[in-house]
Amino acid sequence: MNQLKRPLPHLLKALFVCVGVALAYWWITDGVSPLSFFILGGIVNYSAAAYFFQRARYRIRTWKTAKGKIVDMEDFADGPGGSPIVVFTDSHGRKYEFTNFMGGSNRYHVGSRVDVLYDPSRPENSQINDWPSLWAVTAIGIGTGTFFAILACLMA
Repeated sequence: MNQLKRPLPHLLKALFVCVGVALAYWWITDGVSPLSFFILGGIVNYSAAAYFFQRARYRIRTWKTAKGKIVDMEDFADGPGGSPIVVFTDSHGRKYEFTNFMGGSNRYHVGSRVDVLYDPSRPENSQINDWPSLWAVTAIGIGTGTFFAILACLMA
């Protein structure tokens, strides 16, 4: 079995251990200190980044690619821009439509062609194959985890 097939259980175990260590620290120090808050914030953010990194690697290795077309934009409720609605045809000739979760104000335009990654066993589970869709959440987790780690070091 491919190690990337089930990244979530191992990451959840690591996250529970980290949270347990943080809770034990809180209990020993008799309360929530700013230092323990920053340590826990770093642990949670790094754990989330590790999960999303593994998920992106798994999708790149096991999902299929197709060419898609942006047919519409779903407007954001609270500001400019929106999420692209994409239509693509899988390897069996069936058409699928999905709304990509990573949108933007100027990145996507109706009529544009995009590369699509889709799960061959469930083609409705798909996304645009670009850097923001694959790696943005990982980068945000690493960035905020590093921010918390720096604050924890400054407070120690």
